[in-house]
Amino acid sequence: VYKRQILPCQATEPGHPIAFGILTTLTLSLSIMSFIVYGPFLLIELYGMTPLEAGFVVLIESLAWGSAAVIMSGVAATREPRIIRTGSAMVVIGLVGMALTLPNILLWPMIAFVIVLNGGMGMMWGYVIKRIIGGVPAAEKDRAASTLPITQQTGFALGAALSGVVANSLGVEGADAATLERIGFWLFAGFVPLALAANWLAARFVSPRPG
Repeated sequence: VYKRQILPCQATEPGHPIAFGILTTLTLSLSIMSFIVYGPFLLIELYGMTPLEAGFVVLIESLAWGSAAVIMSGVAATREPRIIRTGSAMVVIGLVGMALTLPNILLWPMIAFVIVLNGGMGMMWGYVIKRIIGGVPAAEKDRAASTLPITQQTGFALGAALSGVVANSLGVEGADAATLERIGFWLFAGFVPLALAANWLAARFVSPRPG
């Protein structure tokens, strides 16, 4: 029977850096979806913004990601592990900050944490991809390259779904201001454990392999 292998062999090898890198990709992608899914709704309902104004705030996510990627591009290979660890830590800081600022109607501090969250992803993302593809044998590079967008999109989809579970479990439909504030807190605080797990995975990903 013909079987087509999708993942690089290293992805299923326990303790291999490539496996940690792919899991880092999944957990970080999953952790950052709350704002893009429910941010416009909360900005309109809690902050009294128009849909256009809320859209501009959400646009800052993409600008932060892209700007950080450009600014941090081209660094020496020896600095890549530090950039990956720093970027993953910024995701945690961003989530905590947004949990504290968004439901308390603190617009500019909240925007700052949006920049921290997505800037952290942007500064590290290219180096995660580079190290995963560069860390597999030549015969596995096509599989590694195709695995990364699949993993990323799976994380985005799961993150969006979990955001919906959190919001609906707290009663988002017809919610009053107090309920919306509670939802605004848990949409970000609830993903902090996943982001912390991603930090551990990222550290294992960039750590030299024993032996």
